[in-house]
Amino acid sequence: MGLKLRLNLYYQVEARAVYGAYKGFYASIGKNLVESGDDLFKFILFEKDQDWTVLWLDGGWEWSVRREAQLEVSRRLNCIGFLIFVYDGDYWGYEFFESGKALDHFVQVEEPNDGTVWFPDRSCEGDPELLAIAFPHLEEKDLAADLVRNPVYMRKQSELTDEECKDRWAERRRLDVPA
Repeated sequence: MGLKLRLNLYYQVEARAVYGAYKGFYASIGKNLVESGDDLFKFILFEKDQDWTVLWLDGGWEWSVRREAQLEVSRRLNCIGFLIFVYDGDYWGYEFFESGKALDHFVQVEEPNDGTVWFPDRSCEGDPELLAIAFPHLEEKDLAADLVRNPVYMRKQSELTDEECKDRWAERRRLDVPA
């Protein structure tokens, strides 16, 4: 596996407030934020830039605790935000939340071991209309063009029909993805 990227983004809140909310969340479950240590296991909080405060998450697998934390931060700060994840540059998804409530999910590939694991019992198709309402400067049609699910893309070459193989290669050429 190559690229593994996980980010939390918080809208229109300062980094200091995000840090305080995370610290409060972890204290409430009897843990402390670890402020130094192994470079592979840390969070990096960036100052707000163009209305977004970004928290880069390490490669740890505490998925449920981290989702609880992001929702609690959103609730405490009464803000909207995203969890965005990318794997190998060709598979991505998000969770969109507001004031502590998860509102929308997108996972690029519909596989039993992917979307249903990340967000069980939730639709993972993404809702461009909801995002356009939350971000009025964005067009619903533009958002919809980015929320394309592709169940063929992640299947093994040997499992594809000839037509699916042609479609896969055409899509890669369109997106300029190396073979």
